[in-house]
Amino acid sequence: MKKSIALLFVFLFSMSFAFATNEEVSQCMSDGGRFCFSDQTCEGDFYLSDSGLGNCCSGECIGSGNNFGEGQPINGQELEGGMLLGLMAMILPFLLIFGLIFLGFYIYASLAYMKIADKTQTPNGWLAWIPIANLYLISRMAKSHWWPLLLLLTYPIMLISPALAFIPMIAMFILMVFVIIWTWKMFQAVGMRGWWSITPLIPFIGSIIFLVGLGIAAWGKKGPVGQVQPQITPQAVQEIPIE
Repeated sequence: MKKSIALLFVFLFSMSFAFATNEEVSQCMSDGGRFCFSDQTCEGDFYLSDSGLGNCCSGECIGSGNNFGEGQPINGQELEGGMLLGLMAMILPFLLIFGLIFLGFYIYASLAYMKIADKTQTPNGWLAWIPIANLYLISRMAKSHWWPLLLLLTYPIMLISPALAFIPMIAMFILMVFVIIWTWKMFQAVGMRGWWSITPLIPFIGSIIFLVGLGIAAWGKKGPVGQVQPQITPQAVQEIPIE
């Protein structure tokens, strides 16, 4: 978990550095200049770059050691295109890593929800594999109404008018509250404490704790609440008098 957080921090730092440099390149181009690397000589006036990658020059960039043609002047468009390719090459490994982690968690959670649906005798457990439909399944396992899912229909409002984006945000917050309530009742339905549903709110480790609780609910020994286990109790044998 700590390694994932460290990788995420490096990723965000690299993104911010790249975007800051890209902004400097755009500003340099709008001023009619060329963006020279720090190991090049500027024939003209220049001002220093905040990122330290290079300088904005009013004349030509003289020097070698760049990745855009040795000994050739570098204009802002070439540098911006090269930075975009470099940024994509830097992002892809992170996307692959986080994508594989997410896929593993999704498969685990889907299997767990299917098992809990079987425990609670809720039909259509296969819905656990389908996004949004799995929320419907959770509401059914909780024996609750599913209609709060209609709040998802507020999303297109953001496309119609960005000024009304607060409406979908409020709707998603309300839906999140309902999902927590459904999950609370779902845990209770299999004989567990409902507070497992709020563990994702714990910073950093909350999602891991929730997945552990989900596994216990799915494959643990506890069954649905109200399920009576047959017990054999010895009974005294009474003699029936013969008349």
